[in-house]
Amino acid sequence: MKTSGLFILVLFFAISLSAKNENSFVQFNAFSDSVEIIKNDSTQYELIILDPAFENWFISNQRPKWYHENTYYRSKILFYATDWNNRVLQNMHREPYDWEIPVDPKVDYGIEINWKLYWYFKYLEETLGIRLGSG
Repeated sequence: MKTSGLFILVLFFAISLSAKNENSFVQFNAFSDSVEIIKNDSTQYELIILDPAFENWFISNQRPKWYHENTYYRSKILFYATDWNNRVLQNMHREPYDWEIPVDPKVDYGIEINWKLYWYFKYLEETLGIRLGSG
């Protein structure tokens, strides 16, 4: 069953409330018996892919993260997501273009997310027989 309902991403859930959210934790320094408060500006994102066939495809087709730089993955996913989302609007949410994939061009999600999302778009191209970003 090849519907994009299976291909849907629930993308980029912010685990913390905002990018400016400061997480504090206490660190005990054993060498000087002191306690430091360390503030950290970090937002964590999670990529959830609901297609059960993706993981097997991913394991056998993906290349290591370091194969390309984060900027490469980021530019490709912005390009692919724009094309995919345009197809969703043109096809009025019909299969296989049921759902948009929300990617914010102002946000760098980090190499882990960008790398895996890049390979998800490659998976869509191969399994659906489409070419994303072809104009």
